[in-house]
Amino acid sequence: MKRISCQLKKEYSFENVDKYNTHNLFPAGTRKGDAFNTELLSKLEGLTDVMKDIGSKHGAGHAQFATAWAIAKGTVPILGITKTSHIKDVVSATMVTLSSLNRRSDKS
Repeated sequence: MKRISCQLKKEYSFENVDKYNTHNLFPAGTRKGDAFNTELLSKLEGLTDVMKDIGSKHGAGHAQFATAWAIAKGTVPILGITKTSHIKDVVSATMVTLSSLNRRSDKS
């Protein structure tokens, strides 16, 4: 397992809401509900749990951590922003600094 660490450049409070998971699914009969079904969410649960754990240790949510990792990797994340709180989370993700070890680890 690769070691991952991050830190926020400055203090920022976030709302770490685990809105959708295997116990709380997207509405049935919707595109998201069909795409992110119980089977897929259960496969992703281990990854999201690790991301939540790492993010919480450094004052960031798992979505912020994922966005920061994508930016550090040199990609442009495609974000679905539908609420004002999503904008705040994206702004805070730009304040997360990943270690150089993390930036190297995705190339190995």
